Amino acid sequence: IFVIILSSAITLKSSSYLKNSMTFWDRVVSENKENSIYVISYYIDVLMNNNRIKQAFDYANHYAKESNYEHIELLYQIGKIYLLNEDYENASKYFDIVYSRNSKKQLELYLLSYLANVRANNKEKSNFYYNLALKATNLTPEEFEEQFVIYGRNFDKAIEETKLQTAAGN
Repeated sequence: IFVIILSSAITLKSSSYLKNSMTFWDRVVSENKENSIYVISYYIDVLMNNNRIKQAFDYANHYAKESNYEHIELLYQIGKIYLLNEDYENASKYFDIVYSRNSKKQLELYLLSYLANVRANNKEKSNFYYNLALKATNLTPEEFEEQFVIYGRNFDKAIEETKLQTAAGN
């Protein structure tokens, strides 16, 4: 069963139509109440990619509560949504939980955690995630800073796009 779910997830990830077709995803979730956490997490990504941030947050929060906050995939999604909403303290809180429960090195988690903590003015935690990210990239501190500035600008663009689309009612 896991192989079938995995192959389905890979197929879904590679299909741009299915990534963006909200009707498809609404139907998948509504007809499969016992969804795999990965399908739910992917659906939350689809909602976010279609600027349905509030709905993405509601789904992530609902399923996180339902699972007693066991699934780090959902906690990670909640952290990203808080970051997009410029709630850096809560983003940092959720990323910290994900970091504490995750044994894998994940550069994106380190970068998002660093960004959240820099913007929340948490110097100790931002230094911690800076060092993790720097080590994971194998860049010099100067190269890392240069890349991180670009990363921060790109994230700021995503925040602004989210604000514009939300204001437009999309």
